Amino acid sequence: VVYLQKKGDFNGQNTTWGSGITNHRGKTILENSLDSSYYFLNTGEETRITMPGENKSLTDLSFANDDLHNKCTWSIIPDTLGSDHLLTLLTIFSVPHTPTILTRKWNINKADWPMYSASIHQSCESINSQIAETPQQAYNSLENFITEAANKSIPVKKYSEFTKCNLYWNEECDRAVENRRTAIANYRRHKSLGNIKKIKDTTKEGKKVRLKRKRESWETLCAEA
Repeated sequence: VVYLQKKGDFNGQNTTWGSGITNHRGKTILENSLDSSYYFLNTGEETRITMPGENKSLTDLSFANDDLHNKCTWSIIPDTLGSDHLLTLLTIFSVPHTPTILTRKWNINKADWPMYSASIHQSCESINSQIAETPQQAYNSLENFITEAANKSIPVKKYSEFTKCNLYWNEECDRAVENRRTAIANYRRHKSLGNIKKIKDTTKEGKKVRLKRKRESWETLCAEA
């Protein structure tokens, strides 16, 4: 079984997949897809923010081959990340997945250092009363004592393999994203010049907020170094 998938901005419009018009590139894409073993995954939802009165635009297309197309779902995420293209989500089911091996990370900001120190001190006293057969055994014992002390006194950070940590991100950034998504949702319900201006304004404001937070975060990091 071979799983193949293609996805991108093809700049092709065709009423077959939901566009308001059909252009030359759209005709070529359709002809090539019919001659190949690829299937369209788009559901007919527009993928671009257009001006009021413009034709419905679907230039972001997704394809999958015969082995994969019935294992996929395609949907729109009502956000643009600052561009005029809506995000698309392609979910693939029943395909073998190799889990990511995550490295355990201690949350040292919440560590109980007195407990940690006391635990290691007590363990070191016990190792002094014993005679290890080899230096390696003594080293292994010390390593185990340190790990046991950490397990008792330092909590582990909670995160998933899909989480990307941005030190600068805060509630102000969250609000900026939410405002942009709300503006996009309002425009998709009612295409007006006022609503598209709101998208541009909230997108611009979101960029300003992120740049400000990045600068502040960098200055804080340098001050603490």
